[in-house]
Amino acid sequence: MVGNDVPVPYVAVPVGTRSVASDENWRWRPGTGEIRSDESLRAYSATYDDITLSEADRAVLSAPERGENQAPVDGVDAATLADLRSILARLVPEDASAYDVGVAVQNYLRSAGGFTYSLSLDAGRPDESPEQTFLRTKRGYCVQFATTMLLMARSRGIPARMAIGFLPGQRSGEEFVIRSSDAHAWPELYIGGLGWTRFEPTPATRTGAPPALTLPRTTPTSTSTAVSTGRPSLTERERPTPTGPADTTTSSGPTLTQRVVSFVRGPAGVGLGITGLLALLSLAVPLTAAFLLRRRRRAARTAAERVEVEWQQLVTRLADLGVAPEPAATLREARAQYRRRARLEGPADEALGRVVEAVETVRYSPVGSSRGGVALAEDVHTVVASTARTRRRRDRLKAWLLPAQGTSWWRQLAVAVTRTPAEVISRAGSAVRRRVSRRSSEERS
Repeated sequence: MVGNDVPVPYVAVPVGTRSVASDENWRWRPGTGEIRSDESLRAYSATYDDITLSEADRAVLSAPERGENQAPVDGVDAATLADLRSILARLVPEDASAYDVGVAVQNYLRSAGGFTYSLSLDAGRPDESPEQTFLRTKRGYCVQFATTMLLMARSRGIPARMAIGFLPGQRSGEEFVIRSSDAHAWPELYIGGLGWTRFEPTPATRTGAPPALTLPRTTPTSTSTAVSTGRPSLTERERPTPTGPADTTTSSGPTLTQRVVSFVRGPAGVGLGITGLLALLSLAVPLTAAFLLRRRRRAARTAAERVEVEWQQLVTRLADLGVAPEPAATLREARAQYRRRARLEGPADEALGRVVEAVETVRYSPVGSSRGGVALAEDVHTVVASTARTRRRRDRLKAWLLPAQGTSWWRQLAVAVTRTPAEVISRAGSAVRRRVSRRSSEERS
């Protein structure tokens, strides 16, 4: 660790730290596992335990526990406690181990329960507690997720506490840059055989992957048996050819064309063709989005139109990466929310400011703005690229392969294609009915 700006007496170290190497004095608090120092440690290294669990370990930890499963929880009203226990009863049986309770609750809050990470909390009702509001709206940040898991665990008699620290931050080469915006809270449950164990109920959009030892067990898949390809085995190829009269006919072997045809018809050629087709299909949506953006830029005649095109590009690309302001936010509120949620600093923050300023000018200034085009497009690219670096790899890949502008165009095309045959059939049916009706009228007359 270099360039430490964490205030005294705190020291930023990984969970499970056993020792710290530093020229300054430091001390360890056995009760909480905290590392503290009387002066700021400018450079230090830490040794910590990275625990992994075997299947045998998980089997022991998942052994059912007997005892008090309806423990009282201080400071929680009866209605809230009943709601917590009702949800917990649907997740795990009453005799589940502390480890299985932790894994089940973590999975429920992170993904299965439909919760979302948000720094903006919905207003609570007069007759409900903050925990009930969170369970109803399913929106919150790390404190709400950690508190809910902590209370669920305590309601089963499992010792639980809240820890305060930092997320891993943003990687820069071989280093991680950790800022105050990476401050985080998470629950720790006391698991017999493990001790105080960190869980991560906050969704992955904020925290990334949970601790490896808290991931649910996966059932190993059976190894498939080999399928015969009709090719000779090594033994068969090495078998000597029976002796007999010498064959005087010479053979030059298959021609290049025959070899190509054989390869294309073979399994390797088919696999290569399918791979190439899938690659082309995967590029269809991003290429469509790029074409639509280029067409909108060409169609923009005035500076105001060019600014609006770039602003819309910024909004949609950040939304693809999972970053969006509140629906009713003003331009300046949107800028503040983008800056906070995308962790924009330095050049990226300045670029965002220029884009917002240009939009405000063309919308609200009587003079308008001459800024736009290439300069503004570069600012948009800077903001989007900086935001992408704070997202998970799979989120960046999804944003690149399935941009909203491209998927929307293909969705509209699919609707038009399916609707056109139906409209043709409907029109043809109406024409036939009119013709039959007219003939019937002529016959009656």
